[in-house]
Amino acid sequence: MAQARIIKHRGGSRRRSRKKGPGLAFLPDSLQVFLARRFVDIAAGVLFATSVFILAALFTYDHGDPSWNTASARGQPIANWGGAAGAGLADLLLQTLGGGAFIIGFIMAVWGVRLFWRHTLSPIWARVVSLMIAAISGAIAMAQIPAGDWMVHPYLGSSAGT
Repeated sequence: MAQARIIKHRGGSRRRSRKKGPGLAFLPDSLQVFLARRFVDIAAGVLFATSVFILAALFTYDHGDPSWNTASARGQPIANWGGAAGAGLADLLLQTLGGGAFIIGFIMAVWGVRLFWRHTLSPIWARVVSLMIAAISGAIAMAQIPAGDWMVHPYLGSSAGT
């Protein structure tokens, strides 16, 4: 079943319809719909799994793990559940955004669930920009909360919050 797309012009109500390209025209429509839905499911799963990895890396952060600015002896066990990659990612996020980094993981998890339930994520560029603004705002909001001995920085705001 070919679908037409309407192209709107700036100056008036002229409309032209254009047929979609061949794409997967050799497949039945029901199979095309099935494959499109599975692609969305896979994208939602990857987005959710990425957010779980980020959150697990952040929650199990240990400032003694080898990372961007911490050297450790070879063979020393890594406490981070994400391994060396999780330790490096958590160190980078916590040093730049501090507590605001958790916002990134939580919002990505929400996006993954929304995508799985077939809710729209468009315009994606506005969502990504809003996510970055929210993470930086979270870091600024946590700039005066003491971090204790959990983080390298004395406050939860880290670099972006100061």
